[in-house]
Amino acid sequence: MLIYANIILKKYPSDSGDLNNYGHAFAGSLASFAPAQQLIYLPDVAHLEWAYQQALHAEQQPLFNMAKLANIDLEQQPHIIFKLNPALSLLASNFPLKKIWDLCQQAGPTADQIDLAEASRLLIIYRRDCVAVIEEINKAEYIFLTAIAAGRTFADACTQALKADAQFDVSACLQKHIANNNIIDLA
Repeated sequence: MLIYANIILKKYPSDSGDLNNYGHAFAGSLASFAPAQQLIYLPDVAHLEWAYQQALHAEQQPLFNMAKLANIDLEQQPHIIFKLNPALSLLASNFPLKKIWDLCQQAGPTADQIDLAEASRLLIIYRRDCVAVIEEINKAEYIFLTAIAAGRTFADACTQALKADAQFDVSACLQKHIANNNIIDLA
């Protein structure tokens, strides 16, 4: 892996004096690295590692201003565009990444307890109280947050999430992500 890291260093030189900003190309290029191709989950693990590091080292963001939300007229609320914390990442994988991560951190299952054929997983990676957090989330929540990340209106994000799960609790999801400082502003 050290040889591969040297190849990446030459192919993608750093454009920042901050080493925490270096490494974005590593995960995307792992799939073409022949010695790692048997570890089919490795590029996704590298994406998770990058998201984790980004969350851990991102600049602290101010808390959501609830008064700003309260002052928006009811008829304008569907048109709100929420802003996500730049420390937040959403990751979809065909592998049980959280279990793999926990195994590597010595906090989870043993290698023989991980089935790579398990259903795909949707993850959110964010920072809470100066600690990076990795959580599995459901499809509707993932769709809701992905829509917000894409700059969609609140109404559009809700519609997309409710198509995935008619029982999706928009209010609880919004409250959770405001409380966790994952949603930090609105337009």
